[in-house]
Amino acid sequence: MSESGPHSFGQWLKQRRRSLDITQEQLAEMLGCSPAAIYKIEAGTRRPSRQVAQLLAHNLQVPERDREEFVRFARLGSNTAHFPATRSSEDAVPGNGTEPEPGLPVWINDLIGRDGDIERIIGMLRRPGVRLVTLVGPPGIGKTRLGAAVAHRMLGEFEHGVHFVALAPVSDPRLVIPTIAREVGVQESGEAPIIERLAAFLRDKNLLLVLDNFEQVVEAAPEIARLLGVYQELRVLVTSRQALGVHGEWQYQVPTLALPDSRATTEALAGYPAVALFLKRAQAVNPGFMLTADNSQAIVQLCSRLDGLPLAIELAAARMRILSPAEALKRLQAGLDMLGSGGRDIPARQRTLRGAIAWSYDLLSEEERVLFGRLGCFVGGCSIEAAEAVCNHHGDLTVNILDGLASLSDKSLLERAEAGGESRLWMLEMIREYAIERLSESHEADEIKHLHSEYYLAKAEATDPAVSGLQQKAMLDRLEWQHDNLRA
Repeated sequence: MSESGPHSFGQWLKQRRRSLDITQEQLAEMLGCSPAAIYKIEAGTRRPSRQVAQLLAHNLQVPERDREEFVRFARLGSNTAHFPATRSSEDAVPGNGTEPEPGLPVWINDLIGRDGDIERIIGMLRRPGVRLVTLVGPPGIGKTRLGAAVAHRMLGEFEHGVHFVALAPVSDPRLVIPTIAREVGVQESGEAPIIERLAAFLRDKNLLLVLDNFEQVVEAAPEIARLLGVYQELRVLVTSRQALGVHGEWQYQVPTLALPDSRATTEALAGYPAVALFLKRAQAVNPGFMLTADNSQAIVQLCSRLDGLPLAIELAAARMRILSPAEALKRLQAGLDMLGSGGRDIPARQRTLRGAIAWSYDLLSEEERVLFGRLGCFVGGCSIEAAEAVCNHHGDLTVNILDGLASLSDKSLLERAEAGGESRLWMLEMIREYAIERLSESHEADEIKHLHSEYYLAKAEATDPAVSGLQQKAMLDRLEWQHDNLRA
């Protein structure tokens, strides 16, 4: 039965949406539904579910204390709280305790395999004394999605809300503070400097700031540290391919999705996050797609070849509209071009894996780009000694080799582990593919490959076959993790 009175929820929703200058299409995108669903709710021919009502309460800036009553209003049509449909001009005045929360990003599809990460990050933010947490990881790992999921889970824990600040469009570190101020509702007009007006807003506020894509404005990190040093109730969650490097920062290294055990049965494979994500996204473009005994190994090999990287898996799964897993795996051997054609509603830099990696590559200095390309010649990783011998054989790098390796590691383009007391460096396979492309475009590709061959040939020839006992085992272990380079 349709309701249309001035106190109906549909009428309230329409007036509130218009007062916030939000279109039906924009509100539908925030909620992850169709514009037609919003139209029907406003017309009074459909009631929102409890989940949709809760999202409406958040995106339409209903105060936290009133949200349960709001959900009842949305579900039952009884407006006992008399929510104002239009926003007062005082709503955004800093210091009055009723600042509106900007809408957090909402995704239509579900987040797979990250429950443990979300709980660990929330646990860090709840620790006494932890004020700044940075989610660090390589391109395509899903830092933005993870940060937004944490923000949604913690909505009720901050008296003055959670504010999501998208910094991807910002390239000038001097614009970070004005961007934050604008997102939290601080007016840009006025005589006082914007930093002072933001400071006045933050005074005595208990809120969480989520700063997304900080890597290209990392020089602004001291400004964030300064705010944290003054306002004790402020918490900041950052997503970045590079840590901020300031005092008091806690880092969370975002892992790739778990890959299947080689002994897993076909039935058990869908329980592994990497495979589960592949299946979900493949079925979105090909509803009849199924995990079978015939295609299971190709799917496992695809996910492994992609290192469990969520963006790469999603892009590969999108190809299941026209390819089989075996065909996709074969095409992947030819390079990164198979991993393209992401959705039109995601940032251009994430529509292809090459674009996502290029975003990080473009932030490197010229010397770091040279080192990055040269490191692409190593298969399965290398020691620091090998990196020095091959990448700086002629001493022509203008950056100190250790500083350069550390910088690439800091920027999530190079991984590090320890084996037998020795540091081992490696790249995720898709990042190495990009490095090889850059090396191949240079005039030094043949020389670097020749130096790589000479180094590992000398290593193999220096191996003493007469060595026995524990020394023999240690020698064989070293050769084993150099196996891919020796074969190359």
